[in-house]
Amino acid sequence: MKWKSYWLIARNTFNENFIYTRDTVSGAIFSIVVLVIQITVWTALYASVDNLPIAGRTIDDMITYVIVVSLVGLFTSEGRIARLLEERMKSGEIALDAMRPTSPRLMLAARTWGDKMMQFLGGGIAVIACIIWVGGITTPDSIVLWLIFISALLLGYIINLMFAYVTACFAFYFISVNTLNWFISFFVLSMSGAFVPLWLLPEWLRNIALALPFQATIFIPMNIYMGTMEYSGLLNLLLIQLAWILGLGILQQILWKSGMRRIVIHGG
Repeated sequence: MKWKSYWLIARNTFNENFIYTRDTVSGAIFSIVVLVIQITVWTALYASVDNLPIAGRTIDDMITYVIVVSLVGLFTSEGRIARLLEERMKSGEIALDAMRPTSPRLMLAARTWGDKMMQFLGGGIAVIACIIWVGGITTPDSIVLWLIFISALLLGYIINLMFAYVTACFAFYFISVNTLNWFISFFVLSMSGAFVPLWLLPEWLRNIALALPFQATIFIPMNIYMGTMEYSGLLNLLLIQLAWILGLGILQQILWKSGMRRIVIHGG
């Protein structure tokens, strides 16, 4: 029954957003414009080197990366959880959430999924439009690779979810975390491969990015999708994701319990 409650929260949030159809239309237009600009820029850059491969990737690889990563980023992102917790801290609703039989953290995640489903409408329209425009993209060449890619997507989402809980826990101490969350979100996107594939970064910066959990949310799924590794190497990537889930899961659990005790002590 609890899972049904989370589904209802997500559906109600989606319905609330669906009322504002202008946001969906404007979101789709914005996504199309961003993708068109990115594709145009990469096409021009490759044309400047006579369409020779850059870092071992062709122009077709880059266009595929740009288009697919837009949906991968939508799926794995969980940046709104910190803002939701901040709002519920300020209103005092977090205390009521703690007394309900449902998990406050899963309720926050369910609300973000309501928003996410709306974003997928706009993002999906943009991706389909761009695929038609460029004449198609590369896709995994086997069912096994598709399954590994989907598994990596799910693990990437859980990593972002655990990190979002860690970030959100700052609201227990600072109340206002909007500015901090914006900075962290920008840093996460920069180090995850969402803006630029990590293979194009300078070696020193790429090594830093690979040592952080964020590359496991977007760059690892995209590496699997692009089919540039042997299956044994893909298994290692999934193990890296699982290790980050374990580490971040333990950290967010410690911070959450500490934050909830703080609410009780202050009479929240």
